[in-house]
Amino acid sequence: MAHFKKFLSQLVEPAEGQGSSLANLIFDIFIIFCILLSCTLVVIEFFHPDSVDYFFPVEAGLTAIFTAEYIARWYLAPHRLRYPFQWLSLVDLFALLPSILLIVSDVFFVRIARTFRVFRLLRLLRLMRLVRLIRFSGLIYRFYLYTRVRITAFGYRHRARPLAVLFLFAVAVWIFGANLLYITESGSTDNLSPFAEYWESYWNIIIVLMSGIEDKEPVSVLGRIEISLMLILGIVIVGYLTGEIVSLLVQKWQRANLVALMPPRSNLKNHIVILGINERLTNVVKQVDAALEGACFFLIVDEKADTLMAMAPPLRQKVFALVGNPSEKNVLDMARIDDAARIVVLSGTAGDTETSQDIDNRALTVTLAACLRDRERHIPTTVEIVDKSNLNYAKHLLNVDYVVGQQFGERLISQCVRHPGVSEIYHELFTFTDESNEIYFIQVPKKLIGKTVKEAQLFFLQYEKAPITLLAIQVIHEDCGSQTLWCCQESVRQRFLEGTETLMVLALKYPKLSRGEQDLFDGTYLARH
Repeated sequence: MAHFKKFLSQLVEPAEGQGSSLANLIFDIFIIFCILLSCTLVVIEFFHPDSVDYFFPVEAGLTAIFTAEYIARWYLAPHRLRYPFQWLSLVDLFALLPSILLIVSDVFFVRIARTFRVFRLLRLLRLMRLVRLIRFSGLIYRFYLYTRVRITAFGYRHRARPLAVLFLFAVAVWIFGANLLYITESGSTDNLSPFAEYWESYWNIIIVLMSGIEDKEPVSVLGRIEISLMLILGIVIVGYLTGEIVSLLVQKWQRANLVALMPPRSNLKNHIVILGINERLTNVVKQVDAALEGACFFLIVDEKADTLMAMAPPLRQKVFALVGNPSEKNVLDMARIDDAARIVVLSGTAGDTETSQDIDNRALTVTLAACLRDRERHIPTTVEIVDKSNLNYAKHLLNVDYVVGQQFGERLISQCVRHPGVSEIYHELFTFTDESNEIYFIQVPKKLIGKTVKEAQLFFLQYEKAPITLLAIQVIHEDCGSQTLWCCQESVRQRFLEGTETLMVLALKYPKLSRGEQDLFDGTYLARH
């Protein structure tokens, strides 16, 4: 039963769900498709009443899908008694009832019920399913934003706007020239001019504009003057088009392996703004994208942002660069920082003569500029700092998480982006002071050798001298030199402890019951099982 509930939770997001997996995304798209298909059937049945019998099995199948979805959401709801009275649940129910009543009427009354106007009205009420799209408004908005940004980026990269202006100019010259030559040449003797016929003048003017006069020569002197002007305009159009194509090919060749530049009119919203670049940028983007489940675009702002190498798909399509000093107001305006979902400030790359103080000063200056620019929304900001002593100069900034250190910086930054304020938790857990709990590694006490992990947990909980919490068991594999960290979860609680193993505990002071010397947690990366 637990596995079935876990499967449903991955497939169907509850009304108060906190995120979406790939399976949930596919299921939501499927439900949206079913809603649109059902509403399409309503329109077809309204204009073609004879088609009701043909679409009855399809409508019954869609109703079964919607009913199963409603029951699944109800089953997964945290508060099942209150779920039917929530706004979205009422919308789902009222959108479902007309179809259920129609199916029941078809089963019990067969064709008789279809003659009543009230049941015809019920068929139209099925259009209420369109209101259900409110539930998927977040997904629809993400799709709209992604499509708009991708189309804008495509147009910017391929110079769609200049080419569109050139095309409209060429069409205007074509129409104007065809009518002008027709008016001038329509009164020529014996209609010998190639522009004497109205529709032929449209065809002949294209030849003049694209390839030259050839045998399309006007008869009158005024017509020859006009065709000469058309010929000059044709040379300008073809020359400008050739220059645009060559410039486009050169630009694509130069930026083939570089991050795409942000389109001027992209109108990014709910994106991640990264101010500054360093050698950890790629890992930061990967970690933040994984933490946010790939839901946001990234905008990297730096004076050297146009030199960044493009990232591997699918990040290649979601990362843009903006060239400029991230501490300047106009650059932050172009980055649309007011519409950003999160802000990340990287410490930057150290120069030959720069110290950690210089690097942190630059990062804190950028942070201050971003916070002053964002006065209304107070967007959650994560700042990477090299030296923790420099935090004393930035404590007055609100809604800012600071990450000190580089070994685990990418992972901590991604967690702070996902959960603003979590840096305080890391500070309390990993700061070694006399007033806070610390993480220690101790050898298995003699009393616990041969005991299960569950018994060891109870032993530490009942330890009277100091509160101790058993977090994990560290096992060192002498044959290969690697080590494994077994977290104390349900599947490990029946495991027996050995004397060669090490325990990871959380305590106020170093436990005196250990047989080994004091060993503080030093941040060594361990595989988690």
